[in-house]
Amino acid sequence: MTKESPEAQKKERLLSFADAAELLIRRAQKPLSYKQLTKIALDEKLIETQSETPAITMHVALRSDMKRREQRGEPQRFIFLGDGQFSLVELVAGTPSQKTKSALDQVRESRLAAAQDVYKRLTARNRGENFELMVSDLLVALGYQGVEVLGGRDDQGVDIICEKRDGVLKIRVAIQCKCKALNNKIDRHTNASRAF
Repeated sequence: MTKESPEAQKKERLLSFADAAELLIRRAQKPLSYKQLTKIALDEKLIETQSETPAITMHVALRSDMKRREQRGEPQRFIFLGDGQFSLVELVAGTPSQKTKSALDQVRESRLAAAQDVYKRLTARNRGENFELMVSDLLVALGYQGVEVLGGRDDQGVDIICEKRDGVLKIRVAIQCKCKALNNKIDRHTNASRAF
């Protein structure tokens, strides 16, 4: 019988970002923000990441989980309440409020609202740490999968990677984000091939 290394044992105990979020929300029995979820999950060593922006990774993981379940017709486990807050569908199902729509209906209805919210945030604040998060949110809403925000000094010019299925083809996409004033155009001399 071979004994597993401490590193292998540690990896077995780690959870995905979405599974860690589910555990923490269930334990708290109340909505938590993606920033709170990330801090607690890292403090309790439930997750491990090389990302310099783990909170953004958490947000993208939860939104991607919702999108993937919608596409597969599976029951939702998370519900996005706005302002960065997530809860479990089962925790809000009995509450008589507008937020108790089915998670599937809420995701469908939130696409336009998400695009409008991104536009408002982009026009209200043209610079900031949340720009890549807004772009990643938009990509998830548009159906891209595996959306991952890289960021940081060593990103080699790639801020977000994702993929989109086109029939049987899987197209991998690398995106460099440039946050400019709306009246300041990015031209062909800029090193970004496409700007959001």
